[in-house]
Amino acid sequence: MLTKPALAMLTSLAAAAVFSPTLRFPFLPWDDQRNLSVLPGFRGESSSDLSWIWTARVMGHWVPLTWASFAMDWALWGRDPAGYHGTNVVLHALNAALVYLVARRLLCAAGVQSRGALDVGALVAALAFALHPLRAESVAWVTERRDVLSGAAFLLAVLAYLRALRHEERTSPAWLGLSLLAFAGALLAKQSTIMLPAVLLVLDVYPLRRGAWRRALWEKVPFLGLAGAGTAVLAASMARDVGFTPLTSLGIGDRAAQLAYALVYYPLQTAVPFGVSPLHEMPARLELLSPRVLPSVVIAIAVTALALLTRQRAPWLLAAWVYGAIAILPVSGVLHAPGTNLVSDRYSYLGTLGWAVLLGGAAAAALARARRRSGRALVLAAFAIVLTGWTALTWREVQIWRDGESLWRAAVAKDPACATCRGYLAAELLSRGQAVEATEQAALAVRLRPDLPVPLSILGYTRHALRDVEGAAHAFAAAAQLDGRYEARARAALGAALRGRGRFSEAVGHLRASRVLEPSRETDAELARALHALGLEEARAGRPAEAARHLEEALALHPESAEIREALLALRRSPK
Repeated sequence: MLTKPALAMLTSLAAAAVFSPTLRFPFLPWDDQRNLSVLPGFRGESSSDLSWIWTARVMGHWVPLTWASFAMDWALWGRDPAGYHGTNVVLHALNAALVYLVARRLLCAAGVQSRGALDVGALVAALAFALHPLRAESVAWVTERRDVLSGAAFLLAVLAYLRALRHEERTSPAWLGLSLLAFAGALLAKQSTIMLPAVLLVLDVYPLRRGAWRRALWEKVPFLGLAGAGTAVLAASMARDVGFTPLTSLGIGDRAAQLAYALVYYPLQTAVPFGVSPLHEMPARLELLSPRVLPSVVIAIAVTALALLTRQRAPWLLAAWVYGAIAILPVSGVLHAPGTNLVSDRYSYLGTLGWAVLLGGAAAAALARARRRSGRALVLAAFAIVLTGWTALTWREVQIWRDGESLWRAAVAKDPACATCRGYLAAELLSRGQAVEATEQAALAVRLRPDLPVPLSILGYTRHALRDVEGAAHAFAAAAQLDGRYEARARAALGAALRGRGRFSEAVGHLRASRVLEPSRETDAELARALHALGLEEARAGRPAEAARHLEEALALHPESAEIREALLALRRSPK
């Protein structure tokens, strides 16, 4: 019989092996390149880097511990993505071992007495967590470092808490302090771990069955204080950088529908993981009684009722169900931020941990009941088949994260009606010079969801690449009507289109407005061309002063242009 450390190491090695292909993958254009190649603050290139790590809020996320881990990667690997992927894999492998240790303590508290059944149950729980296809997004996507890092701190906090309660009559303050410290680390890596105090209360009820409730509640006060601070930081960061969706745009019924869908999606995909995808698009309308949501509402009500009715005979079902609801609540859409995701597979990293432990408990119980060696072999074979099937699916899922085109082609294959997926595929194809197919994908995305600004803006870029300036201007203008953040691009495209029509004065007006909204070299170059053309037009019309003013402005924007400089010199040499 293998020892506890050996079994924990085994789960780590299995997790590392399944995700080892990611070491060959580049940074993905989906946030990785922006966060790790463009943003300079964490790279140790100036004396302000430490303060940047502690003050940066990127897309509403304040995650200084995560940025500090990227700073360590930069120091060790520079720009080589293999090192960053390797850190994700190592953290996930560590988490696999931690899940084994946590599950073993929980199963022991639940009444599993046989050491063999306990070890097998904990091993099944750890492997079910570590080798499941839902883990692919959190591990293979470098940007989701916050999942694996906060997961490690979260699991350490739970493990230390369980160790602190080893003897109910004398709870260990040192271990409780270590648990609190780990919780602080989890919050600094990802604020959605604010639910830990509620999770600890669930564990107090089952499987720990604590009787000293006054002591248990007092123990949670420091944890609740940290959770409150984390909630305040998260709310402030999101409100300042991203904003929350108003009830007028997404009503209470819509939010309840999203919550019901999420409550059922994660456990269902844990059991039957054939809907795993990089993006699950939010439909235009999400209502409780819609065909897509109503089954989830019925299932959620039924499972809740069943868990409550059987809480005496099967307290494990209620504990797992409540844990799942608590774990996903911060990311369920109740407090909704603008975005296109209905659910996200990465939110399952800790959210489905209860179901993994429950599966381990089932394995331990089945093994304990099997009296004969053949029965035990049959139990082991059954769970081995399930885990092997999940591992094969995970191996296949990991491969699609090898580059942007593979990722979004897989997403489109899984949901052909996902407009955002097609839009991102179009953007990736455009970056590879495949402008024709990119335009086809973007146009289809717009037909699927004309209410979304992102596919419209991508269609604008693809049409611009095909030199369809009029089409680009129309697409950007439509995107700007839906979202004011696209107005700068719309103005620039319209200015380029007007210049092409010979309406230089109007073109200059729109391009100047675009520069004010969002300065860019491309807009400067286009404005210089429009000013050059307008200057020549003014000169031909006999207005040399106005012509000189426009040409001088054009030269200031594009000083390396010999054509503009020669036009200005010719104007100055010409007789007044």
